[in-house]
Amino acid sequence: DMAEEAVEEDRPLTAAQVQRMEAAYRGTVLAGGLLALAEFEAQQATNLGSQLVMEQAVQESVIAPEAWAQRWRTARDERVRPSHRAMEGQVRLRGQPFRSGAGNLLRYPGDPAAPPSDTRRCRCVLVLQATGVGAATAVG
Repeated sequence: DMAEEAVEEDRPLTAAQVQRMEAAYRGTVLAGGLLALAEFEAQQATNLGSQLVMEQAVQESVIAPEAWAQRWRTARDERVRPSHRAMEGQVRLRGQPFRSGAGNLLRYPGDPAAPPSDTRRCRCVLVLQATGVGAATAVG
């Protein structure tokens, strides 16, 4: 508002006004950037954690390796990037990566090994599902 008023009144901003505007801008940009980073880290941890839980269950013979798969699920809205829209519903067996519409291989949404163009601000999730193959082994 200060800048608009100064332009309308054809007067320069004072040094104090410029400093206040700069501080407000930095606070907004920094807060937004930290929030985006926190969202990305949480998403990455959740998706990696889902994979690790199933890996541990396989290693401890709780389930057979072929008894589970993972499915890519987008946020299913207009903001989903085209390369991820192409991944919606892809199902992969244990250890098989997903292929994005851009041709990149991702182990899970937010995979740090994938290019930023396929991970930055991604809101997709990894869904674990039973395949119906291989009986679960009881742990005693």
